[in-house]
Amino acid sequence: LVMSVPEDAFLSLDIVKPDRELSALYQHPLLASMPSMMLSLVLLRERLRGENSSFARYISVFPREFSIPMFFEPDELAALQPSHVHHLALVRARNHARQYCHLYALLASRAAQSIPARDFTFDAFSWAVGVVMTRQNMVPSRSYD
Repeated sequence: LVMSVPEDAFLSLDIVKPDRELSALYQHPLLASMPSMMLSLVLLRERLRGENSSFARYISVFPREFSIPMFFEPDELAALQPSHVHHLALVRARNHARQYCHLYALLASRAAQSIPARDFTFDAFSWAVGVVMTRQNMVPSRSYD
């Protein structure tokens, strides 16, 4: 054994089950079918908690920008033409925007306390998705195997 990390140090979906609000959100079909999307909301909620989050120091070291196609500027996307990657990047960007709109409406309709709609900006959501997409690892889960 080289290193051991206690399970309560994981930023994972295990946080969801004991939290009534997050657990209710996770019942939504979009979030239930896309655990990484739910994990993005968990991360964003913890970021919004600031220093009150037990993950604050961990979250503070995440990058603010990412060099993945979802974050490309239009000229960077255009440089991918005529490859198939260009099409895939556009589809991903469109799906990301749709997910944001859907989740914004969901959070606004539920008057979520931990992720208020006013704080659920496209940039904040994109940042959380970017972190999860670039750092997601399969770890054992007590609640959502």
